[in-house]
Amino acid sequence: MQLQCSVIREISLGVGGFRFLCLFVLLCVSFFSRTSSEGSVEKEKTLALIKPDGVSGNYTDGIRRMIFESGFSILRETIVQLDEDKAANFYAEHSSRTFFSSLI
Repeated sequence: MQLQCSVIREISLGVGGFRFLCLFVLLCVSFFSRTSSEGSVEKEKTLALIKPDGVSGNYTDGIRRMIFESGFSILRETIVQLDEDKAANFYAEHSSRTFFSSLI
């Protein structure tokens, strides 16, 4: 099993220093599933997101362990800190909701 890791940090400068708006750990995981028709192996990919409360609560190691124990392998892992504009774009589908401002 091979793990490739790259880190991307995008930080906005706020009053009094750096302000971290949003942190996600993105895990691209891949596993093999068997198709029932011919018994052949088909490769599938899944994107897993660990949101900020999962990262700040130190749950990432447990989540990674569960991913491996479930038969997945991590192909790429990226840590992203979104600035306000990118967070608003990410959550654009919720822009008309009352809780939108708390997301960004």
